[in-house]
Amino acid sequence: MKKLFVLMISFMLFGFANAEQYVEAKIIFRNDSVLTGLATLPNDPPDAPIFYKEDKKAKSRKIVYTDVKTIIYYTAPGKTLEYDVVWTDMGSGRDHHQEKYLKAVLRGPVTLYQYVNMNGPNKYDQDTYFLCLRPGEQTVTLIAGSYRKLKKDLFRQAVSEYFKDDPELVAKVMAGQYKWSDMDQIVNEYNQKKKPS
Repeated sequence: MKKLFVLMISFMLFGFANAEQYVEAKIIFRNDSVLTGLATLPNDPPDAPIFYKEDKKAKSRKIVYTDVKTIIYYTAPGKTLEYDVVWTDMGSGRDHHQEKYLKAVLRGPVTLYQYVNMNGPNKYDQDTYFLCLRPGEQTVTLIAGSYRKLKKDLFRQAVSEYFKDDPELVAKVMAGQYKWSDMDQIVNEYNQKKKPS
């Protein structure tokens, strides 16, 4: 009897956890078709599907990342999370050149993405990456990350190369006015200057 009770509680908890993973969302596909309803958040590995259903009572279906352009999650009134599927190259060989869901932090002349890698040596380790993309670029460029926060020269070199058309911004970074965790401010300053007037 005790085992049956534990089994029933486990199924109930699994059901609640499963129900909570769906968030109101709009999925924009590469062919520009759109689905609205409920969807799960992207997970690692990048080829893991998300699940979509029209409403809470509908049956779920798999959505593969290769069909997706953008997913907008409506997390609270007036609050959204946006993920794009983009090509990345984390710089460690062919296996790292792949498409991933990246969270869009800022959009503009340069879009700033954030990616959190939870695959550290233990379950509490994570690395946060900041990557940038301009219209016409095929692959995002890695600019900063928590794994290189003590390597200021790598961060400064990446900023100097990617934002070389804004010498004033590069000078601020080189002078230490911005650090790796200020990527939103760096991209925002750049975008403000590059917006069409």
